[in-house]
Amino acid sequence: MLLITQLDYLHYFGRFKHNRINLLLIIIKMKDSEYKRKYYSADDVVDNYDEFRFKNRGGRYVHEQEVQAVEKFLGDVDRQGMTLDIPVGTGRLIPTMQTMGFKSLCGADYSPSMLAYSKNKYQNILLSRQDAFNTAYSTDTFSAIISLRFFFHYADISKLLKEFRRLVKKDGCVILDTIVWSPRAWTSLFAERLGGKMYTYSDENFTEIARQQGFKVERVEKILLVPSFFYNFMPSFMISFIKTIEKFAPKRLFTKSIWKLTPI
Repeated sequence: MLLITQLDYLHYFGRFKHNRINLLLIIIKMKDSEYKRKYYSADDVVDNYDEFRFKNRGGRYVHEQEVQAVEKFLGDVDRQGMTLDIPVGTGRLIPTMQTMGFKSLCGADYSPSMLAYSKNKYQNILLSRQDAFNTAYSTDTFSAIISLRFFFHYADISKLLKEFRRLVKKDGCVILDTIVWSPRAWTSLFAERLGGKMYTYSDENFTEIARQQGFKVERVEKILLVPSFFYNFMPSFMISFIKTIEKFAPKRLFTKSIWKLTPI
């Protein structure tokens, strides 16, 4: 049954090559975190990552919303200090940080394929393979740490925040996003197709977890009234309609929170 599901996925999305890696990931039982690491290390997943998520109008809108929030939060960050993007993935945030004038950019990822992709695409960034839960960086290294589309992959984010608290300078900040609600968190139907299970956090819950790990909330931006993946399937008129509603809808209804945390 699992094998059939994966084959259906390959046929339906038409994005990933039919290869042994994808099939074995489904057949072999493994921990969710291990599955995700292997999934995002597969060459076909990496090669199609941006196109799959951000190519059409809906995907571009999601990307723009995320980038605008990051730009806003980075506004008062020291441009001369070291900045870390983890996981760097395909490097989609690098042009924004370079345009803003950040001089010392570091990118880290566990996936060798993601790192190779970013290395081929961008220059003037120091890339290294790192385990985000236990990096090799020195304490108090970074003026800013950006970590988008990562925390919702894990049920326990305390260890991630603890490591980021170790890495960030006392006057620095951490920028990350969490998912408040999504159908993907209610069912495992899309888990294997989209890189594993998704985990949600209420704003209150996340604020308390962050406090326990030595952070306070400097700012929070609420974006996307609809879960980000669904924007990819909306016709243009529907996206325009949703954008209008987002201007007036209560912030508690939005699906994603982007946080700027500072050390306590």
